[in-house]
Amino acid sequence: MSHQSPTLPRVFGSYGVQNFLSSFRGVKEALDSIYNDVSAMNNSVQNMTSRLQATKTQTRHLIEQTNKLQAESEKLTLQQEVAGAFLRSFQLSPSEQTTLRGGSRDTPITSQFFIALERVQSIHTNCRTLMQSGHQTAALDIMEQMALYQESALERLYRWTQTHCRNIESPETSELLAQAMACLQDRPVLFKYVLDEYCTSRRSVLVRAFIDALTQGGPGGTPKPIEMHAHDPKRYVGDMLAWLHQFIPGEKENLLTLLKGCQKLDVSEHIQQTLSNITEGVCHPLRVRMEQILTFEVGPIVLYGVTNLARFYKQVIVQVVGTSLLESTLIDLEKLCYQTFLLTLENQVKRELSEKVEAPPSDLSPSPRVSQLINLLKEVLAVATMNQGRQHDIVQAQSDAQLDTLTSEQASFLVANLNLGPIYTILQEQGKGTLSSIPGMEHTNLKNFLSKLDSFLVMPDMLMLQQIGFLLSGTHRSIVQRRSFEVIAAIYKQLYEAVHNPENRYQNPELLMPRTPEDVREGEIGVIRTREEDVAEKRHGQVAEWSVERSGAN
Repeated sequence: MSHQSPTLPRVFGSYGVQNFLSSFRGVKEALDSIYNDVSAMNNSVQNMTSRLQATKTQTRHLIEQTNKLQAESEKLTLQQEVAGAFLRSFQLSPSEQTTLRGGSRDTPITSQFFIALERVQSIHTNCRTLMQSGHQTAALDIMEQMALYQESALERLYRWTQTHCRNIESPETSELLAQAMACLQDRPVLFKYVLDEYCTSRRSVLVRAFIDALTQGGPGGTPKPIEMHAHDPKRYVGDMLAWLHQFIPGEKENLLTLLKGCQKLDVSEHIQQTLSNITEGVCHPLRVRMEQILTFEVGPIVLYGVTNLARFYKQVIVQVVGTSLLESTLIDLEKLCYQTFLLTLENQVKRELSEKVEAPPSDLSPSPRVSQLINLLKEVLAVATMNQGRQHDIVQAQSDAQLDTLTSEQASFLVANLNLGPIYTILQEQGKGTLSSIPGMEHTNLKNFLSKLDSFLVMPDMLMLQQIGFLLSGTHRSIVQRRSFEVIAAIYKQLYEAVHNPENRYQNPELLMPRTPEDVREGEIGVIRTREEDVAEKRHGQVAEWSVERSGAN
């Protein structure tokens, strides 16, 4: 055993080493594989790290560039908005330019045209502000551009107005024509040319209508042609002048419609001159026919009636047309009628007196010839009386119209100063709830009105219009006061009935409005009577003073 023990370990150890080495080689190879994998992973990580670093660097530059571009974008957006606002404020849109220019020569003018033209004028005015802010070059360029637009638009507007001004009676074009003339009033030459064209067209319309009325009559033959009554001089002349009196005011109304927007001019002068030019056309046919009537053998009574007709219509028509050729024509015709009347009357009297004068009857009554002359004088005076009555009727009608206007103004003044306007409006709309709960109809508000009413009944002069004091007639003053007071009394009655109506829930209505409508009406009548008595007493005192002075002088 001492010889075998060392041999076995050596043999086993060599074999074990080989096994160990063989096993370790596998481990080593595994470790080498792992090492290679780790190295590859390390390389990949380093590569990825390098790439990430490079990407990070690039991303930082990209973010910086993106932020810069975003800032520039916001700046450009702001500049775009500013530029857009500037263009909207100082430039016309394509549609507005098309509206001003018109698609073709026959393109009609519409309300959009005037909106665009007003915008051109507004831009032109705003350029002054732009110049004051330091943008002189841009402002001058825009002003020049707008001036070109404006001149082009006004030229087109002038051509359209000149063509369509004869259609002033058409509702579709009358308003547009009024707007057109308002725009052209800043161009005196174009404005005058349009009025001249208007005069020409309306003069031909007036003459044609006058000739048609003389020869053809109205539509369907009603009324009949005026010349059918040429055998009756008085009716013939009266119908001609009455037709002119009826037609000419319509021409003035048309002119007022055409020029109603011209606030920068004194349109009264233009209306008078234009109306004078329009009515010139009827002067010749009127003169020829009236002169022809005067050549007939007509009695003095008829001639005097024709003279009065000429005088009457001259006064009426001249109030419309003013100084004009038609006025001169009517004055000449009146003089001619009157001279013809005097000459005819003189010849008839001479003829009656030139013959043998008959001896008066035994009872000394006028002879037949003298009676005929007296009857002739009576008929002349009768015609004169009828003419004065007609003029009195016209004056009375005009006076009544003025009194109605003054009454309306006085009543409106009283309603406003007594705070009755809102109350009256609410009373008209009654039925929408309890009256006492409606704002404006409270107890305190009504007390305010009633207090003012009491003050007014005591001192009515404090609410009288100044124009009433200018009336020379005491009767007229009383009429205006009575009618205006009746308006207040009527509103008071309606309010009184509403307050005393239980449905409106006013507490103690008999204390709130103790005056009955009859009391208020009697109080107003008493005020009027007192004023009339004061006026009468003042006049009586003046007459008495004048009588005393006369007595002392004698």
